[in-house]
Parts: sequence; C-alpha cells; structure tokens
Amino acid sequence: MTEKDHLLLVSQNIEDHLDEFNGRCEFHHYYNAEDKEALLQEVGEKIRVVGTNGHDGCSREMMEKLPNLEMIGCYGVGYDAIDIDAAREKVFV
Repeated sequence: MTEKDHLLLVSQNIEDHLDEFNGRCEFHHYYNAEDKEALLQEVGEKIRVVGTNGHDGCSREMMEKLPNLEMIGCYGVGYDAIDIDAAREKVFV
C-alpha cells in the first residue's frame, strides 16, 4: 500500500469538490483548525497540495512552512491572495 498524499484545505468551500479524492488523500482542515500554527507544525512536511480560493489564498509565510509543497489548487475566480512570487520561487508556477 502506498502512502496517501496530504492536502491542506485552506478554504472550506472547496470540500464539496473533493469526493473523488476520498480514500486516496488525507485532508487537513486548516480553515477550521483552532490552532493553525500547531497544525502547520504537525503536518507541514507532509503537505504536497494546498486547496484554497482567491480570497483565502496561500501566503509566502504558509508556503515556507510547507517544504514539500508541489501545487496550489485555487477554486473559483481570481488568485489575488496567493503569493505568486513565492510560488514561482518554489518553481511550481
């Protein structure tokens, strides 16, 4: 059995679109974590994908805590709150 991919869900509204990934991925719910910093410390190294939207985004600070991040999936219109410069530095844009 292979290890599941770990996804960090920054936005709640994206969950309705993830049914096909159930069983193949482990979801970490950043949007409703009581201690967001503790969550990032606990699972940051496992996260390969962030699911977000243009409002909640993904900051440079967050990306720095996710050393194995490979992709940011943005649901909806726009990506204003995603730090594109930081994403380019991680070479996945």
